[in-house]
Amino acid sequence: TKMRLAEKKTHQDADVQAVNTYLFGNWEMNWVGFNYGRDFELYPATEQGAMNNFGYPYAEVDGDPINFYD
Repeated sequence: TKMRLAEKKTHQDADVQAVNTYLFGNWEMNWVGFNYGRDFELYPATEQGAMNNFGYPYAEVDGDPINFYD
């Protein structure tokens, strides 16, 4: 899709079909799998409740969540 949109091609274009044929079913070994659950319950419980993801580190000090951008 990214290639198709970047080069302004249609789904039926031969170049797009070639990329689809190669990429779907092949693995380039540079991917990381993530859990898609939305209800991680930590112990002890966090102030914000259930966690939706762990894309960034999460920490609390005395019940205050730490800003992971700092």
